[in-house]
Amino acid sequence: MGLIAALLVLWTLWFPGLLSAQEVPAPGFFLPVGPSVGGVYDVDAEELSLSLGGDVSLVYLFGTSWTGAFLDGAYDFGPEAVRLAGGVEAGWFLFGLEAGTFAETDASGWSHGSRAGLLLSMSLVGSALRWSHDWVERTDRVELTVMLKWPFWLDEERP
Repeated sequence: MGLIAALLVLWTLWFPGLLSAQEVPAPGFFLPVGPSVGGVYDVDAEELSLSLGGDVSLVYLFGTSWTGAFLDGAYDFGPEAVRLAGGVEAGWFLFGLEAGTFAETDASGWSHGSRAGLLLSMSLVGSALRWSHDWVERTDRVELTVMLKWPFWLDEERP
């Protein structure tokens, strides 16, 4: 829980400066790719764990609004599980929403479920607050993730 509190404090201190430094890029497709680290809270077991993984998105930027699809994978050290997720995302300026599904494997086998989240994208650094529900285990999780994502522009006009 201390990791989540520290991340929230850092975000609160950095956010005003990052917001004023944002530029509005021209429309186009890009592919943000990078690693992620997060804190995962298992609501039913009341346990907190650490996850490490990576994320890739295919996004179309309209100017200040954007939409796309994502794939991510992470290893959750608490239940010793590998989680893969995919879905759609959309947003305006720095703020976004995502919705998708996930599949997970651990010592007890495979499970799957749904996931929804709030996104904050600040150029190379982003964060996500996600809720997921496992349809097999009938459990819920809340996750706060910080991502470092390098945007590879797919349009020819980009430098």
